[in-house]
Order: sequence, then structure tokens, then C-alpha cells
Amino acid sequence: MSEHVPTGPRRWLGVAIWAIASIAGCERPEAPPAQQSESTASPRICDSPSRTEYGPPSRIADLCVDPNTKVVDLDPISTQDFDQLCSRRFASDCPEYVHWGLRRFVQLRFIAATGEPENLEVTLLRFATPEAAHALFTVRGLSRVEPGQRDVVAVSGSSRGLILGSSAMVYRGTDFVEMRYYNRQAAGKTEETLARQRLGEFAPRFVDALPGQPEPPRVFKLFPDDHRLSWGLRSSYRTAFGVAEVGPSTIGYYRDGKRAYSIFAASYPDDAAASDVYRALRRLPGRHVLEDVPFDAFEVSAAFGTQDVPSLWLVGKNGGRVAAVGSRRPPPKKVPRAEVDWIERDAKMRLMRQLFARR
Repeated sequence: MSEHVPTGPRRWLGVAIWAIASIAGCERPEAPPAQQSESTASPRICDSPSRTEYGPPSRIADLCVDPNTKVVDLDPISTQDFDQLCSRRFASDCPEYVHWGLRRFVQLRFIAATGEPENLEVTLLRFATPEAAHALFTVRGLSRVEPGQRDVVAVSGSSRGLILGSSAMVYRGTDFVEMRYYNRQAAGKTEETLARQRLGEFAPRFVDALPGQPEPPRVFKLFPDDHRLSWGLRSSYRTAFGVAEVGPSTIGYYRDGKRAYSIFAASYPDDAAASDVYRALRRLPGRHVLEDVPFDAFEVSAAFGTQDVPSLWLVGKNGGRVAAVGSRRPPPKKVPRAEVDWIERDAKMRLMRQLFARR
């Protein structure tokens, strides 16, 4: 539905009020819509190949940074900045993950150089480690889709991302980027269709222009590619194996025919840190310590913080790595082989040997 856009002094008063509310850390109102005048189609702004202070070009395709909206660029970030970020963007979730080594926060607005009534709000969070960036990608994006879900629109390029509704969430190295598409003359499914098209074009070009190499978390190299479900790697920054404050960790979801299984892995700085986590897991009730294996290992039935029903896990430690391979617990009675939807201990042991052998 179209809106009346104030012009002249009334319009600038509205922009000023919005900017002051944002700086004060209030609940951020929707940014005022860009007019189809000098703020949208200025060739001096939109045709310039120069880069803004935040890194990427000021123009991507037919979208350019709105010259009438201040670019928020917090680098470095103070404790007071953290509190403002929680109020302005990430609501109740914020205190849990803005302290994961956040180094920079950038927020800006792109508008259409053609004068179309659309804009893109872009928020960039740069962390000290890719583990933190992927954990936020898990919270903001992957948690909204199922492993193996086929109707997810992916973002291509050097990044890993997805488009959900009118938003895109993208992870690349130490960066997490969230983008939101708005169109004042479209709503509902029409806006979502336009968003998929615009975000699909814009997101990879924006993220590919960011500086630095898109290095994934180191623990990712431990996970086999065979049989892993799409969107099947999920990270947690503080939790591992269902135990708080011992992360970061990653879980991978797999399916081989009917056989579904999961792999947990965490990499620690040294053997002592890994041993502390392993000993905590060994205190779980019902564990069965395994002998005659080349690394510390035991079996236990537990949920390990996943949403699945408790599974039978093989847990192991080797050097600074702790891993677990789990699947549904076999039923007490024998079932036809064609109906087996779990993996046996021998298969779990092979996967764990391969995981610990990777460098």
C-alpha cells in the first residue's frame, strides 16, 4: 500500500527524529522511505565507483547507498555500543551473542538509482573468529530451516547464505550479514517475490566485495561431505554436547538412505581443555566405557542439546578434539534390514576414526 511522503521541512524533520531515536538506543522505527528525487537517482552518488568507509562499493548493480541516511559504523565497539545494539536491532537475543568477540558493526541503507520505491537495509557484524560468525548465522538463519529442506533459496558466491521471506542471512569468514528488502508499493507474497529476486542479485555481490578471505571455522574440516544434508552444519558459540560454556562446537546432520545420524565435534586449544570437557561428559548417567580402542571413548544415551529424542552416542577424545557420533537407539527386537534407520557402533567407530585422522 502506498504512503504519503512528506516533502520540504516536514520530511527533513522526520529524518532527524528517526536518526536521533536510533542514536539514543530506542526501539528503532522503520527508516523513512526514500523519495524518488535527488536522494535516489543522483548520478554523482550512484554512478560513483568509490568505496564507502565500511569497505564494499557504494553502488551495487542499480542500488546505491542512500545519501540521506547516515551509515552507522562502530569500530571499535564499546560496552555502551553493545547495549545500544541490543535495543536497536537484535531484541532479547542480543545479550547472548553480541559478546562473542564482536569487532565491528555496520548498518546502512541502499536505495534504487532508478527511483523505484524500494530499499535494502543491510547490517554487518564482524567477529574475531569465523566460529562466532557461523554461530550467529545458525541463530538468525539456519534455525529457521530443517536440515535437508529443499525449498530454501540459497545465496550464491563465496559466501554461504539463504533467503527467507524478504530477508537474507549470509555468513562469510568472520562476517555475518543480514539484509531486509522493503517495497512501499508491494506487500505480502508480491514483496517476497521481489525480495527473492533483488536479494539474489544483491547479496552475493555485496558479500563478495567484503575484504578478507572467507575462511570457515577450523572444525568444519573434520566433517565428511558424503551423505551430509544441505544446511546440515549448525554451530553454537558457548555450548557443546549440551554442556554450557564449553563451546564453540558444531553439529552435522547426515542421512544415508534411511539411516540418519549426527556428528558433533569441538576443537580445543590443547589436550587439557579437551580432557576437561570429556570428563564432564563421562559423568552422564548410563555411560558405557569402551576398551581396546585407540582413543578415549564411551557410549551413552542422551539428547546432547539437540531437539531430537535421546540418541545412542559414541563419544571420543583424541588430543584437543572431542567428538560424538549418534543415531536413533535401536529397538530391543530385531527388525528387517530394510527398516533400519540407525547406524551401528562399528559404523560410528569408522566415522570417528576418520574424523580424528583429518588434519
